Amino acid sequence: MIADKAMVAGGPFYERFTIHPNDNRKFDAVISKLTNGRAATATLKSDEKFGVLINGKLFDEQVLKDLPAKTIAALAFDTLVTSQIPAGYKVLYVFKTNVN
Repeated sequence: MIADKAMVAGGPFYERFTIHPNDNRKFDAVISKLTNGRAATATLKSDEKFGVLINGKLFDEQVLKDLPAKTIAALAFDTLVTSQIPAGYKVLYVFKTNVN
C-alpha cells in the first residue's frame, strides 16, 4: 500500500499516524512499541479513541505520550485478560508490568 503518513500523536511508547491509501480512504494507524522489540498495531477512524490498560488502570493517549521510560521498560502484553473495552474507546491493548 502506498500511503501518505503523517504523525498525529505519539511518544516513545506509541505513535498514531493518519494514513491516506490510494483509494481515497482515510484512517489512523496506532503502533505500540515495547522495549523488548514486541509491538502491536491497530487501525481506527481519526475520531475514535485509543487507550491501554496497565495493571487494570486505563491510560488515554494524553497520558501515553508522556509515559516514563521506566514504566515502558516494565511492560509486557497481558494475555490472560477478560477486560471489556471501556465505553468510548475503539481500540484497547492490555499490559501488565513485570515488577513484582
